[in-house]
Amino acid sequence: MPILATAGQTAASIPPPMDDCFGPGPVVTQHGPKEMEYNKMQACAQKVAGYDNWQPFWPFLVCTEAKYGSPFDSNTAETATKCAEEEGSYYQDKVSELLECYEGSDGEEALLQMAKNTFDHPGTPTILVNGDAPVLSGFWADAVAAEVCSQYGGSESSSPPACAGLLEKQRKFIYETEKAIEGKHTNQEEDAAQYIYWGAITATKTAII
Repeated sequence: MPILATAGQTAASIPPPMDDCFGPGPVVTQHGPKEMEYNKMQACAQKVAGYDNWQPFWPFLVCTEAKYGSPFDSNTAETATKCAEEEGSYYQDKVSELLECYEGSDGEEALLQMAKNTFDHPGTPTILVNGDAPVLSGFWADAVAAEVCSQYGGSESSSPPACAGLLEKQRKFIYETEKAIEGKHTNQEEDAAQYIYWGAITATKTAII
């Protein structure tokens, strides 16, 4: 993630990013060291399960994300162990392998691999549907479902019931968003909001082009 100026700093005092994002140097995360700990543990979980084997990894991800930032989350390894030992978890008999990765050099390598595996995206949360058409899902709750419906490939009569009316709702969302942008040219904050709105439109338009 880029390093942003904080209060009391100027752009000139912030070092420019490296030419090679994956070059030598410390790992920088947007929200500080705790986020990096979680990212590394989740990267190790991906490595242990296999990068093409997301189903067993997903419950672990959901569990650790739910505990992230909790007042009871004082130790990332302990939190991850609790999630790994939950009933039905793929990692129940792999806790030692998970922690060995997290605490060793494999954790740094797994973190780097996770970053390299991440596709370019306009913002977060972005979900890639069917290997294409990124959906910036944070702006509209039904964005992912609408994109899935648009790529479903069946006739309207054979489409899942959940698809009924979604694309029309999406057109309305895009229309209302474009209208909202028209008045946002008065200051920097509104210009930033306009940029975000356009990111949402760029992502959601994929379902109706």
